[in-house]
Amino acid sequence: MRSVLLSALALSSFALAAQQPAAAPAAPAAPAKMEAPKPGPEMAKLQDLIGNFRVDEHIEASAMGPASVGAGFSHVAQGPGGFSILIDYTTLSGAMHGLKGHGAMAWDDNAKTYKQSWVDSMSPTLTVSTGAWEGDTLVMHSEGSFMGKPYKEQDVFSGIGADGFTITISWSMDGGPMTKMMTLNHHRLASAAAPATK
Repeated sequence: MRSVLLSALALSSFALAAQQPAAAPAAPAAPAKMEAPKPGPEMAKLQDLIGNFRVDEHIEASAMGPASVGAGFSHVAQGPGGFSILIDYTTLSGAMHGLKGHGAMAWDDNAKTYKQSWVDSMSPTLTVSTGAWEGDTLVMHSEGSFMGKPYKEQDVFSGIGADGFTITISWSMDGGPMTKMMTLNHHRLASAAAPATK
């Protein structure tokens, strides 16, 4: 009789256990949060190019026209994540009056070079330049076509500091010597407002 009772008790316990819900499986561990990359020292070297600038434009005499002067305004801001700088440029007076341009400059860590793209309202093309520091000077190079002839361009950023910087633009047309075409003297402004159009 005792064995029958024990058997009945065992069966009853088994049935009760079968009715209990199974324990939920443990939740998987959350994946480790991916740390966002940070700008390197190459971008830190471009920080003095950021700001608002009054620009004195000095255009050299050439086959395209006589020497002239003009004025412009440049607004340069830090790009997404600090990995680039974004340039908005407007010419306010002079031979290029009305020109509007937009550029982006960044350090390409894969190619180990600086790259800049540029578009403006005077040319139906996108120019891409590459470059590097030569001492305290940043030198960018690009190639393209102007009026059906190939050209090479060199943009030299010099005198970079708290008060501004200078860009000297030189061209080599159709295999000729590199000749200075334009100098853009950038003077830092305390305000973001552009100077009045002349």
